[in-house]
Amino acid sequence: MKTAGAKEYCHKTKKNEEPICRSYHYEKGLIGGAHMNGCDVYATIGGDGSSGEVLSMVASDKEARKNFTESCVWLIENYDFDGIDIAWEVRISGNSICS
Repeated sequence: MKTAGAKEYCHKTKKNEEPICRSYHYEKGLIGGAHMNGCDVYATIGGDGSSGEVLSMVASDKEARKNFTESCVWLIENYDFDGIDIAWEVRISGNSICS
């Protein structure tokens, strides 16, 4: 379990943008609150119906798989998630989605 106090995290929404930085207080946040009440918290990747193509590209490239795996591990270790839920949905025809 993480310790109390604020940590600053930054992310970019687009490649050439300046990063957006905010402080995260574990004990006041969703993950900390869930863990204090005995619940697990999983980061969900995909699941929007359009993720299949992107996840297929990641899965087909060795370097992309390595980067994806390292990013998942980073999320778990830095935000104290209990795991990752990968919702890999592939559009098979028209509006039909297979997951």
